[in-house]
Amino acid sequence: MKRKTTPGLSVAQSIKDCTDYGKNPVKTEEGKYISAYECDPATVDAEFLLWKSRYRAATGREQKADKDVLCYQIRQSFLPGEITPEDANRIGYKLAMRWTKGRHQFIVTTHTDKAISITTFITIPPPLTAPINTGTSSAPAVPWGGCPTPSVWKTASLW
Repeated sequence: MKRKTTPGLSVAQSIKDCTDYGKNPVKTEEGKYISAYECDPATVDAEFLLWKSRYRAATGREQKADKDVLCYQIRQSFLPGEITPEDANRIGYKLAMRWTKGRHQFIVTTHTDKAISITTFITIPPPLTAPINTGTSSAPAVPWGGCPTPSVWKTASLW
């Protein structure tokens, strides 16, 4: 799902609201089921915002507010007893790594406050053009066309 700016909120607050909901300590057993790649869960909202600023500075491009995708969010849910929260988070991490090909920051959260486990991964949108290497990974950044769409993933293949 594409996450855009929440009406009435700034870009920074919209990103923070999205990541804070995922990291909710009540839902993640005090952060027990949070994992991340190339970012710190404690500062992920600021890091995503910094990436957007670096992209704008490097390319001179900025999306119109109504079309600006702040992040992508993909959710998986598992039936009660089908999987442990640890395995749900591990599968979410594998999905995120495969979807981003290890080229983009992401955070994975697993909520355990309901009978079902829900795992969400949130990633920043890759550059539209002109790849940027942030220097935080050995893998170069690639344009969006380098990543598969979410519709190609099947949870069963990630076991």
